[in-house]
Amino acid sequence: MSDAEKVPPHIDGHSVDDHMLVGRTLWAILIIAAVAGAVAGLVGGAFRWALERTDRWRTDMVEWAHTQHLWGWLVPVVVSAAAAAAAAAIARWQPLSAGSGIQHVEAVDRDEADPPPLSVVPARFVGGLLSVGASGMVLGREGPTVHMAATIGAAAGRLARLPRDEIRLLQTVLSGTGLAVAFNAPIGAVFFIFEEVTKKFRLREAIVTMVAVAIGVGVSRLLIGDEPDFLHLGPVESPPLTTVPIFVVFGLVVGLLGVVYNRLILLTLDLFDAIDKLPAVLKAAIIGAVIGGVLFGDPRMAGGGDV
Repeated sequence: MSDAEKVPPHIDGHSVDDHMLVGRTLWAILIIAAVAGAVAGLVGGAFRWALERTDRWRTDMVEWAHTQHLWGWLVPVVVSAAAAAAAAAIARWQPLSAGSGIQHVEAVDRDEADPPPLSVVPARFVGGLLSVGASGMVLGREGPTVHMAATIGAAAGRLARLPRDEIRLLQTVLSGTGLAVAFNAPIGAVFFIFEEVTKKFRLREAIVTMVAVAIGVGVSRLLIGDEPDFLHLGPVESPPLTTVPIFVVFGLVVGLLGVVYNRLILLTLDLFDAIDKLPAVLKAAIIGAVIGGVLFGDPRMAGGGDV
């Protein structure tokens, strides 16, 4: 056999063996993403199920507190303070369970942080139930669910002994699965990955994302059903074109309010970080007590606002 016959055929500058290796790697990642997506759907669905029931328990607790005329207001204050303090204690044990978690997902995608350890999942699960559910903090379920799913993706990559880049890929992809499970919105999850996390479109990532999201949402629907998030809106008629200017003004106002709200959050975080003489658990208890007072006044002003 001549030397020319020993050289493997090439396609676009790459050998056929290279293309076969890439194909096998993609199939392996798709299988791992599907399994991780199923686990993320199970965990995220269970978290959403538990959070909905915790929200209802909190509402029932406030209603009962109103029947205790002299000291009833103390009940939500004490409960919210205790729940917030417990959530802060969990965050001290696992610092990555503090905050929304989405910023950490983005940092890992940029290779500016290490993929999260598996301990983030129980910390996020319990801490989320305490802070969002029991204490009534004005927080959403999407942050914890996104971070838990991303952690499951990273853990699956480590378990399969994949390279660091592939672990980061699974972490990013599964974060979209978490968002899909949190809102029962598989299409929105794909846009979330490319608009919020990676800020670029990559076909390979899109394929893996769609597989993980489809499996994750399917599993979560087995647990919590396929109901839309807003059940009481009813059918919405298409507005006439003459109302377009109203929507333009509305969009501008809401966008401005969003900027102001985000800056107020950052300012408040800086102010509380500056109070370094108080332990984090005590600061959380104080905030929880304030939220408990708000709960007693009007339960609709606290919690995630989804129920």
